[in-house]
Amino acid sequence: MRTLFTSALVFSSLLLGQSPSDPAAWWTFDESTGTVAADSGPYSNTGLLTGFPAGNWVTGQLGNALQFNGTSEFVTVTPIGPGLPIQLRPLHSFTAWVRGPAQGDRRIYSEGDNVNLNPLFTVGSAGNGTTPSTKLRVFVRAPNGGNRLDAVSVGDVFDNTWHHVAWVDNAGRGRLYVDGVLDSEWAYELPNFAGSLSRVAVGAVLRATAGNFFTGAIDDLRLFPFCLTTTDVNLIRLSNAPLPGGFQLNQPGASLDLNGEPGSPATPAQTVVSQGAPFTLRLSSTQVGFPWEVVGAAASPVANLLPASQNILNVNYQDPSAFFLNGGFASNFGNSVTLPGFPPPASSLTLTLNFTAPLAPVALSLQFGTIDPASPDGIRLSQPAQLSVP
Repeated sequence: MRTLFTSALVFSSLLLGQSPSDPAAWWTFDESTGTVAADSGPYSNTGLLTGFPAGNWVTGQLGNALQFNGTSEFVTVTPIGPGLPIQLRPLHSFTAWVRGPAQGDRRIYSEGDNVNLNPLFTVGSAGNGTTPSTKLRVFVRAPNGGNRLDAVSVGDVFDNTWHHVAWVDNAGRGRLYVDGVLDSEWAYELPNFAGSLSRVAVGAVLRATAGNFFTGAIDDLRLFPFCLTTTDVNLIRLSNAPLPGGFQLNQPGASLDLNGEPGSPATPAQTVVSQGAPFTLRLSSTQVGFPWEVVGAAASPVANLLPASQNILNVNYQDPSAFFLNGGFASNFGNSVTLPGFPPPASSLTLTLNFTAPLAPVALSLQFGTIDPASPDGIRLSQPAQLSVP
């Protein structure tokens, strides 16, 4: 079983009072009149329409959408409620449906500051004021003015047809999806935005003033304080329903991802690996001095298998196939296996392990946890990961 494990990362904590799979903000743009865009999430981050005449709602992909004129119209959030700006959290995700022509340096979504004009996070078009582009750009600039990310999609987004776009940021490891398919991946140094980012806008960059106005329609824009899985991206793309729950959000002190993809509160990390192909499992624990454990079973993860006050086990450790990788927890199942360089009970670790899939079909679910006396349940658990070797 030892050859079936690999990779690691620290995950952000649950927002206070938030259900695990809730968005930080969710603007469906399904209104047809008025000057507000309601937030369908739990935090009442209501969008205020600025510069719009009446009747700017059009038919979208999921109900209505909001049409932007490219010269003066944008939506802002004042005051900014809990959950925003999302760049203040190292793990976050953005999704939206967009339809617009080729355009240069126009923004679908932005986070900036009205005092320090340097810090910036935007999703919009590539190109510039004189050269339009069909490509999507994700841009991140630090408070000191250093550009950290200027990433451009491979696929076309601005061609006057509807496209779904998703940006998933795993603490500086970003994934861009176009129409539910992974377009590109980038790694960059995540800035420290503490004390900045006082403005949030849809359809423009908003700092001291607004600019870079988007031309086209935007529908169903959602922001999340965690990383979406590929499955999540497509659930959002195909439906205006909330994400399901059942797979807990990673908590401080225990995190896991598989081939660079973390799980979410809605679905486990899922990776299909060919027989004999390499893959990675990333583990992280900050609970110094406490035992840690990875439990696995030859089955799919189960939502809400053993709910407790704060933790959910998603791997059936009573399954006859269950095994414990570290031997740090009491168990009658499986064999104790020591990870290289971290014998029990050492638990403060950030470890990426590279392995090769077996030369035989196998399906495994994995979950990582640590003992934590500060937790009401005495443990901290990550979401599960699901590895399939056909």
